[in-house]
Amino acid sequence: MVLHIETGSATFGDVRSRLESLHYTLVRPHGNGPVHRFTRDNEHVDVMVADHLAPAWKPTAYGKPVFAVPGGTSALRKTVNCDIEFDNDSVRFSVPDALGALVLKGAAYQEDPRDRHRHLDDAAVLACAIDNPLRERQRMQGSDRKRIRILAEQLKNTEHGSPFRINTGAEHNKHYNCSYTILQAPPTPRCNGSVPETGKPSNTPISVGVPTTRAAPSAIQDRDTNR
Repeated sequence: MVLHIETGSATFGDVRSRLESLHYTLVRPHGNGPVHRFTRDNEHVDVMVADHLAPAWKPTAYGKPVFAVPGGTSALRKTVNCDIEFDNDSVRFSVPDALGALVLKGAAYQEDPRDRHRHLDDAAVLACAIDNPLRERQRMQGSDRKRIRILAEQLKNTEHGSPFRINTGAEHNKHYNCSYTILQAPPTPRCNGSVPETGKPSNTPISVGVPTTRAAPSAIQDRDTNR
């Protein structure tokens, strides 16, 4: 989990106390590495914070910093609420939406070389889940475009090709290609008569077509996508 420290709604100390009350133990890192993992028997929970926190917000434990997730600051600005009900009660989690998760995957691909094929498979699924890449493009900021461009370039590479993408079928691949083409494009006028990122109207058409519906891959829950 990534704590949204800046809101003041949670602190690493509070979460640590709660987990320790459930008999989890914070693992001491090796060397100068950051802390993040709590274990209980064969179970573990990773507790992290966003990157780019102001110094006053950066938590520590055992004299070490808490692991800062690359892309976490951007992803925490692109979230949806998920309510989980159990035993006549419910708990709300804030989770990254498709664009936020795609940004995280781009950062993970750059930072974590151990399982890059998995990151690329996930990135292919997430691209198919983006309903309206023109709209989502408006929410991109900072290094978002660079991270998404890296994923798109690697997924085109046959050496690193995603098995998921290969098996999605023509309609899914069409939506996948459209999403990546639009999201990684530089900030230029987007479509006929719309207001581009410069804030001024433009009649310059974009060179790719946008599907009117999204045919979600089987890995994603079907839902109405006519927009």
